[in-house]
Amino acid sequence: MAVTATPIYPQSGATETAQLTVSDGTTETANLFAGTTNGKLIREIRITSGGTVSPRTGSKLLLTVHNGTNSRILQVVVLPGGVNEVQAIVGFSHLFLPSSSYAIRAQMVEALPSGCTLDIVCMSDIF
Repeated sequence: MAVTATPIYPQSGATETAQLTVSDGTTETANLFAGTTNGKLIREIRITSGGTVSPRTGSKLLLTVHNGTNSRILQVVVLPGGVNEVQAIVGFSHLFLPSSSYAIRAQMVEALPSGCTLDIVCMSDIF
């Protein structure tokens, strides 16, 4: 029986940030939050609007999981709109990215208005 050095408890917590802008259009982003060699447990993703231009009320943001080859929709977030407002808090109890080839990505169904930004924060545990 082989002995593995992979820890069974998180080695550290992580807070990572990303931003969506009008230039992202309606195409899927590159990896916003990637897994790690021993895996990453995603706890929460928060989406907040910037301070200049509001996203359109009812706009939809797709959060996807990418496995290195394909993406699948993880969550559809309907944005309430507003400037400097929390748009969504998405919590997870067991969303595990098993390796560095897995990642969270995002895609707007309708492009953001000119000047609008969405800040996306991911809180996770790294193994």
